[in-house]
Amino acid sequence: MVRRKYDILIITLVSIGAAIVILFPFVSFLLVSLSPYYLPGLDIARIEGKYFDVANNHSIDVKISVGPSGGCMWFNDTTPKCSTKIPYVPNAEHLHLQPNSNLTSIFPIAMGRVLALNHVMVGLMGLSMIAVLLDILVLKGGISLFIIYFTGFMLWLVYFLESTYIGTMSNRLDDIYEAKEWEYHTGGGFIMISVSVFVASFFLCGGGSISAGD
Repeated sequence: MVRRKYDILIITLVSIGAAIVILFPFVSFLLVSLSPYYLPGLDIARIEGKYFDVANNHSIDVKISVGPSGGCMWFNDTTPKCSTKIPYVPNAEHLHLQPNSNLTSIFPIAMGRVLALNHVMVGLMGLSMIAVLLDILVLKGGISLFIIYFTGFMLWLVYFLESTYIGTMSNRLDDIYEAKEWEYHTGGGFIMISVSVFVASFFLCGGGSISAGD
């Protein structure tokens, strides 16, 4: 009796752990897809600087964040001004930039459209989980393999494109502002995506395929 209870406990813990591993990438991509318009704390990249108010003789904190749902700007205010436009380019007038400032030029326009693929990944990952469940519970294997491998391929493609996007932002900022008036920071959303890519790759390209085949 004790042995049986122990086995049930082990199976339960393993099942919970497997569910967390499977759901974590999907939930992560879903949350990041809402940033920064709905979830400002999960942006994939942000730029911070200071604006010197000559009239009042003090500095004002300025911040710009960008993510799959658009971008947000903070100018000495706890309430950000956000936009769902993709690709996102901040408003120079709202940030009180100088007429000759070229800060907005560091945001890649054509490459910025790749952020919309984050939403596509949410759909593909959800479809993969549904396909695996159907194979296991109803169809007993077959249709999910193609979806899983395609999702795994797209996962790395999106990760590469988003990495290129934020890397381009960082390099352009360094090239334009050598005096470090502005600082680039990798957002918490991109860190979450990075972890999710490796976790999801293990499931989609390995564990998920084996489960579906069995």
